[in-house]
Amino acid sequence: MDQQTNGRSRVPTPQGYSVLSLALTVLVILMALFMLHNWNISRAASDGELRHISSVVQQGSRANMAMRHSNIINVAAQLDTVPDSRFIPEVQGILNNYMALMTGVVSVAYVSKQGDFQVQASRTEARQTQVYSNFMQAFDESEREHEVVDAPAYWDAAHQRWLLPLIYPVERPHAGYSGYLISMYDLGYRMEMWGRTHLSVDTQIAVVGTDALPRYSVPGIDRFHAPEGKAFLQNVIRQLRKRKETEGPITAGWPDGEGGTQFYRVYYAHLGDDLYSLVIRPVSVFYQAYWNNIQFALLLFSGLILCVIVLNHMVIRQHMRHRHELEYKAHHDPLTGLLNRSRMLQLINLDIEEQANQPLTLILINVDHFNRVNDQYGHSAGDRVLCDMACRINSLISAHDWLGRASGDEFMVLLRSGQNPSEQDVLIMALMAALNEGYRVDHRLVRVSVSVGVAAYPGDASEADQLLGKADAALHRAKSEGRAQVVHYSADIAHQQQREKRMMRALDGAWNRGEIYVVYQPQVDCVRGSVRGAEALVRWNSPEFGLVPPDEFIPLAESSGLVGDIDRYVMREACLFNRVMSDMHNQPLQISVNISAYHLLEPSLIPEITQLLSDVGLDPSRLVLEVTETAMLNDFERAAQQLSALRTLGIGVSVDDFGTGYSSLAYIHKLPVTEIKIDRSFVEKIDSDLHDRTLISAIIAMGRRLHLEVVAEGVETEEQWQILRQQKCDVLQGYHFSRPLSSEDFVEFVADHPRRAEATG
Repeated sequence: MDQQTNGRSRVPTPQGYSVLSLALTVLVILMALFMLHNWNISRAASDGELRHISSVVQQGSRANMAMRHSNIINVAAQLDTVPDSRFIPEVQGILNNYMALMTGVVSVAYVSKQGDFQVQASRTEARQTQVYSNFMQAFDESEREHEVVDAPAYWDAAHQRWLLPLIYPVERPHAGYSGYLISMYDLGYRMEMWGRTHLSVDTQIAVVGTDALPRYSVPGIDRFHAPEGKAFLQNVIRQLRKRKETEGPITAGWPDGEGGTQFYRVYYAHLGDDLYSLVIRPVSVFYQAYWNNIQFALLLFSGLILCVIVLNHMVIRQHMRHRHELEYKAHHDPLTGLLNRSRMLQLINLDIEEQANQPLTLILINVDHFNRVNDQYGHSAGDRVLCDMACRINSLISAHDWLGRASGDEFMVLLRSGQNPSEQDVLIMALMAALNEGYRVDHRLVRVSVSVGVAAYPGDASEADQLLGKADAALHRAKSEGRAQVVHYSADIAHQQQREKRMMRALDGAWNRGEIYVVYQPQVDCVRGSVRGAEALVRWNSPEFGLVPPDEFIPLAESSGLVGDIDRYVMREACLFNRVMSDMHNQPLQISVNISAYHLLEPSLIPEITQLLSDVGLDPSRLVLEVTETAMLNDFERAAQQLSALRTLGIGVSVDDFGTGYSSLAYIHKLPVTEIKIDRSFVEKIDSDLHDRTLISAIIAMGRRLHLEVVAEGVETEEQWQILRQQKCDVLQGYHFSRPLSSEDFVEFVADHPRRAEATG
């Protein structure tokens, strides 16, 4: 009582989580303010860095522009000192000296007012004879203002460069030499100068005209000549036309050519003459810098918020639930309210510890074919049947006995009242009679039967897990012997268990000792009768147990976890044999290998097969892995992923025993399979049972429609072959053609098969 009172006193009141909710709200607000503040700081720092780069660009551009103007005015001043009689020759020398001294100038010329080139110095052999028409306006402006004028830049296609003409008037009317000096400046030289300037990897500098055409750029101008680059510059110029400021930051999008857009931060500055300098940097750089600034604090805030959320959740959960409810759910089955398996085992062990001499009897009751009830009547009807069964069992056992639900359709009854064996048998028979009666569900009568396994303490086991294992072994025997009966654990069952344990020990490593070997059953083309391939089948010849059938040792391998090693052994032997057939006998065949459900879902399956094919040097298309419907339906999503990976490698995938499950048609089109194998149970009566013949015809038609190869196994007669041939089955396998053969006999069979096929017509 004191413990319960203390437990209730620790349950917080609603005011407790009101405070926590307020704390959570405050933390969220503080985090939002912090992020906003850092956003503004980071944006200002980023724009400030771009502004600094832009100012450096402007200073360099303006200083360079002033120097160019000053130099051409000096040249004009030198021309004024040249005597009229020697004007042309000396002008040529002056211009040549100017070219030699001035970097970035590609040509300089003295041009008459009519536009004819009188004197010209150039770094190339090409000479101009006529100025461009768009220079005329610049001629007039320079003569009117009597100063150096920048004519519009133009693209020199011959040398793949932008040129900027500088024009200055020369007045010598008395000598008839009035005209203009034209200096052609290579804008690419500026690019080389900036290329030596230290810029961050993500930053680009460009000078662009109001026509949205780039004059020069660092690094590289090619990006701006692409359609995406042109669209970006047009976007920038449209924004600049709307702005009154001569410089500042803007954001513009650069299309990526795939329907998306990458955004850039652009700091622009007006250079004059309809030119703008642009400093361009991806917005993502800012985002990264912003994240670097806030991530530590953000993680701290997030941690605090998460702590508050978790604490708040715990408080609410403690307030809404009580300790005894949690304990009840931990120990009871939610559907029937009975004790669950783990709780029953705990109580049995406690009972054994407290009363070691008291005899106990554990009864396991399993409903036969209960899945049919769910399939036919629905899961809700099945749940009601289980609840009704629990009530019937509970009404027959004493108050001292325990009843629990071990699994979905299995109940546990522990008899603790000390009944003698005959009394227990009477009770068990009464339980079976009561449970085998019909169950009324939605005005329908549902009938089921039950199988019972019984084990006793201390005669059969000394602790709870052992007792459950013995009762389960007895129940398994009851089901294997026809169901609807009672089996007590006995020496015979113990002997069988011991045999299985010895067989498991003998099976471990049998493949390394040469006890496990592979045989090959030929697969024959249904129409041509030629050998198309084989199915690799595993056999075990044990020194202790003799030749053990696969249906006996494969389940043991699956339950013991050895089936993966056996699969790997068979697969390696089959691949090596296939390679030998291809290399030595010039008979490349397709080998089918069965793979277990356990091995199919292993994460290492794909790397192992990839390595095996590489080691052996086998074409993946020569390997087909056969999987059963059960293997795929145990974990459909995982199985589908593994099969898709196998198909990517080029390996074929076959569904074995197709048609024997409940959901073949529901899943077959969802899986990357290449082949279906019709189960032998359909083939064996195809020549006498019209229903089976119709069913096989439907399966073959479905396979053709889904572009799947259809293999029929279990073909034992000529009549079966001819019927399947008429129905256009693709491949046949069975004793009519050959039993499973050793590798040597299979080679002989393949070599001799054409002669025998021809002899049989």
